[in-house]
Amino acid sequence: MENITKVLRLNLQFFAEGDEPNEPKEPAEPTDADPDNKPSEPDEEKKFTQSELDEQIKKRLERERKKQEKQREEAEAEAERKRLEEQEEYKDLAQKYKEQLDEIKADALNAKKDSMLAKAGYNDEQIERYRKYLEGESDEDLSSALEQLKEDIPPKKNYVDPNAGNGGKDKPQPKDPKEEGKSVYQRLKASGKIKGSQK
Repeated sequence: MENITKVLRLNLQFFAEGDEPNEPKEPAEPTDADPDNKPSEPDEEKKFTQSELDEQIKKRLERERKKQEKQREEAEAEAERKRLEEQEEYKDLAQKYKEQLDEIKADALNAKKDSMLAKAGYNDEQIERYRKYLEGESDEDLSSALEQLKEDIPPKKNYVDPNAGNGGKDKPQPKDPKEEGKSVYQRLKASGKIKGSQK
C-alpha cells in the first residue's frame, strides 16, 4: 500500500501538448480580486500521485490516438480522391471504347445491307444510294425493307447472256441524238412514209 500513496516527482513537460520548445513560464502575478493567489516559486517541484500520473498518461495517449486518427482520415480522403480521379479516367476510356464499338457495329450493319442489296441485283452505285432505305438491325427487318425497296425501285438489269460459259454482255452505248434522228429519218424515207425534200 505504501507504493501507491508514495509521491512521485516528475517533470510534466514530458506530457505537455505539442512540440514547442521548453520555455520557462513567468509566475502569475496575484490579482487584487484574489488576495490568496500567491505566485509559486520556480524552484518548487510539483508532487504527483500515481492516479494523477495515470490521468496525464491517459490524456497524452488520447491526444496521440486522435492525431493518428486524423492522419488516417486524411490519408483515406486522399486515397478516395485519387481513386475518383482514376475512375474518371476509366470512364473516359470506356466512353472512347464504346464509340469505337458503335462504329464497328455500324460498319458491320452497313456491310450486311450491302451484301443483301448486291444479292438482290443492285449495282454498286445503287447500293450506295439505297442502303439508307434498309432500316432495322435484325435479319427480318432488313429482309422486309429490302422487299419493299425491290417493289418501289427494282434493280437494274445486269445484261448477262443466259447461255452457259458466256460472260456478260457489254451494256449498249448511248447513241448520239443527231445520229439517232438521221437513222430514223432514213428508215421512214426508205419506207415511203416521208417524202424527201426536192432540191
